[in-house]
Amino acid sequence: MAKSKLSLDSYASGAFRERFLGELQRVSANIWNPNTSAVAKRTITLKVVITPEDRDVGDVEIFSDSKLAPVRSVKTRMRFGFDEKTKEGVFAEVGDQLPGQMELDGVNDSGDIPETQEQGNVQEMNRWKRG
Repeated sequence: MAKSKLSLDSYASGAFRERFLGELQRVSANIWNPNTSAVAKRTITLKVVITPEDRDVGDVEIFSDSKLAPVRSVKTRMRFGFDEKTKEGVFAEVGDQLPGQMELDGVNDSGDIPETQEQGNVQEMNRWKRG
């Protein structure tokens, strides 16, 4: 058998190169993902498994994998309660409002509903009752 040169660019009809470039693309996308750390290490692994059938011929398998930076967690805040009428647990995400501010649905950050007093066209909202 004559010696031949092996090029990883064309090996397995270009599959070796294709696998590497595919993993490199995944790594690049992971680096640019704003939900991951830009400076975390990433790893590309190319594995070649050779299974000889005898001394003359064998199968070659190419595996590729990459270890990417994990996606950052997302943290929020919730309030939990219990509805006595329905006997069910209730919950709501706490918005990013300032303490004591009203949300558009009429409930402030503590879950209180304002008791209103009408004085002409003006409503005072200075007394609170538990909602």
